Amino acid sequence: MKGDCFVGLKELKDGESSLGFLRNSFYFRCTRRIGEVLKADRTHPIHRHRTIEALQQTKIRKNGERIMTRLTKKAILAVGFGTTHRAESKATIEAIENMAAERFPEYEVRRAYTSEIVRKILKERDGLLVDNTWEALESLRKDGFQEVILQPLHIICGEEYQEKVLDAAAQYQDAFDKIAVGRPLLTTIGDYRAAIEALKAQ
Repeated sequence: MKGDCFVGLKELKDGESSLGFLRNSFYFRCTRRIGEVLKADRTHPIHRHRTIEALQQTKIRKNGERIMTRLTKKAILAVGFGTTHRAESKATIEAIENMAAERFPEYEVRRAYTSEIVRKILKERDGLLVDNTWEALESLRKDGFQEVILQPLHIICGEEYQEKVLDAAAQYQDAFDKIAVGRPLLTTIGDYRAAIEALKAQ
């Protein structure tokens, strides 16, 4: 299964970091991934995607007379490897989260990091607590969210994505009415071609 989502990628020119790569070219592609997930079941075959029919508004009839309307609580969980550099976080991760919040105002945007080393450094150095994927999903469950979209900020379908995004989503598939997982930035051949064209334009 893992071999299906690995595609060869030459090293980025001049040793450019993956976060810099995101910053320069692909904010819009992460929010586009979220849009793809929100459309009718167009997720990639490698993803574990479970959907239970849910209405935007659920009408509940009480005592045969009273109708109450309950709005579905929705969240987008932006899951990245993480960074200990404040400037990089602001220029990349926060920028993507802000774009997602602007494009999908009906969703609350939350954050999770998959790197335990990064999370430990942030906690010990800055007193900053960032959830891992499981902790973030558990928090969403306790807060009463019914719909969750996990959007990875990883570049490729590596181990972090497979083991710390997909596996976590699978374990929480019964905790929400709807849970779906987006694709990493570079998943298909078409993604690589688009990346090449974007870099040419830099």
